[in-house]
Order: sequence, then structure tokens, then C-alpha cells
Amino acid sequence: MNTENNNKLGDEEKFILELKAEIEQAKEELRTGNFITHEEMLIELEQKGFIKRSDLDLYIQKALLTSKL
Repeated sequence: MNTENNNKLGDEEKFILELKAEIEQAKEELRTGNFITHEEMLIELEQKGFIKRSDLDLYIQKALLTSKL
């Protein structure tokens, strides 16, 4: 984004531009396969010690149920 033009924009306009840029980035990551699933993210969080192993299955089950709705 052009920083000079962004200085002239309001907060809402900046937010919308940033959101659009993030959406385009996400679309590109989806096209190239550069992403991880929710389940993979939960396993990574468990491996890093952010969530307990005993809670991992519950989180994955909830994620699977939510994704089917």
C-alpha cells in the first residue's frame, strides 16, 4: 500500500484497505496450499505447550462439529 495515500485516509478506510489486502493474501495462500487446518493448528499449539494434551481431543471434536454446521 502507498503510505502517502494512507495518511490521507480515515481509520475506517484504512481498515477496509487492510482487510481487502488480507483477504487477497488468504486467497493466494489457499490457491498455493500455504495453510494449515484447524486440527493441525491445535496439534501445534499442544506441542508448544499452549493447550493440554487432555484437552486436545475435545478441541478437535468441537472444531469438527463446528465445521460441519
